[in-house]
Amino acid sequence: MFERFGTPLLFFIAWLFLLLVTLSVPIIKSLNLFHINANVSVGVSIATATAKVAINYGIFGYCTSALNIQAGPFSENSPAECSPKKLGYTIDPTVQKLLSAVNADDLVDVINKALTFVLVLHPIACAFTFIALLLALLAAFRANVSKSRFPSIAASAFGVFAALLTTIVFIVDVVFVSIVKSKLKNHTDGAATANYGAAVWLVLVAALLLWVASVLACCGVFRTRRARRAEAEKY
Repeated sequence: MFERFGTPLLFFIAWLFLLLVTLSVPIIKSLNLFHINANVSVGVSIATATAKVAINYGIFGYCTSALNIQAGPFSENSPAECSPKKLGYTIDPTVQKLLSAVNADDLVDVINKALTFVLVLHPIACAFTFIALLLALLAAFRANVSKSRFPSIAASAFGVFAALLTTIVFIVDVVFVSIVKSKLKNHTDGAATANYGAAVWLVLVAALLLWVASVLACCGVFRTRRARRAEAEKY
């Protein structure tokens, strides 16, 4: 009985987590895949000042923090901005200028080339998880348990695929952010750092939940098989 209703519950939680990740920055600004914090030197009139800036990256874009520079009597303010919402974005000239200020020019090429591949996997994993959820709900609420075998098999298949894909997504996320962290460390001497965002760990939790749900879905297949056999023995 537990696997009958526990399976769709776990699929739902995993799908919710992947949906939140998909809707991260710039839609949900408090949730990001990774973020870069940098101390940049900017010229203000005839003076030079150092300011802190943060860049948060999500699935459909990124956001930069407000830049407030004060150098004696001179000041310069740049408001927080977000990129247009689209899948497969590139780094705009403003952010390129900020990365150039900390000697991380080649990081722009790494991000531009890798981001499209990394980002497109997240909504795909979310979509397959949603299909597995629907199939698991169909299997759970079938009045006749013996007739829920096909939805159970389909939910198990889609669940395993979604779990495998989500696991790959997590590994790719970790490797990608690790490359960014390494390049920043080697090129900026601590002037800029990159850190994992909460979205990466949500992907990990979703992957674990999907594997557990897939195992429960497989148990559901055997449950329907026993029910069919018991029904056949009545006759």
